[in-house]
This record gives sequence, C-alpha cells and structure tokens, in this order.
Amino acid sequence: MDSVKPRDTLEDLEGWISFPVAADRLKVSRQRFFQMAEEGKLRTARKIPGTGERPAAYVVREAEIDEMLRQQEAVAVRAAERAAEERASPEAVSP
Repeated sequence: MDSVKPRDTLEDLEGWISFPVAADRLKVSRQRFFQMAEEGKLRTARKIPGTGERPAAYVVREAEIDEMLRQQEAVAVRAAERAAEERASPEAVSP
C-alpha cells in the first residue's frame, strides 16, 4: 500500500480509528475501504507497524471519516429531494 504513510507521522492515536471501524461507519466492505486507501482516496491513512506482540494496523483520522459521512448524507438528501420533485411534477400523458 504505497499511498499509506508510515506510522512515524503519528504523534498519538487519539482521533484515529482502524480501517475496519471506519469501513463499518461508512457502510462499505473492509475490502472496499482498503481499495480506497490503495487508490489514494484517504488523505490521512497511516500504517502502524506490528511488533512481536501485535500485528500491523491501518488507521485513518476520525475527522476524515466524519467528513465522508457528511458528504454521503448530503448526496442522499439531494437524491431524495430530486425524487420528491419528480413525484410532484405532472407527468406528460401520451395519447
């Protein structure tokens, strides 16, 4: 995963969440979330190297996920508004 920066850029883990948790919050598969990281779509993705006691982990800033959720919500609202407008407008009746 070349687009994921190494852990040495992190001071602490407050405000960071793991990839699986972020994927769950966004309602995408874990595989899709990792693909998003590989595609460079996550600005704050970082890798925490493993140790003898624990495996490596990938994390992303919680604020970035919150922003992505707000964008999803805005898209859903616009789609619902368009659907309501289409239902409210008179349809052309063909003879």
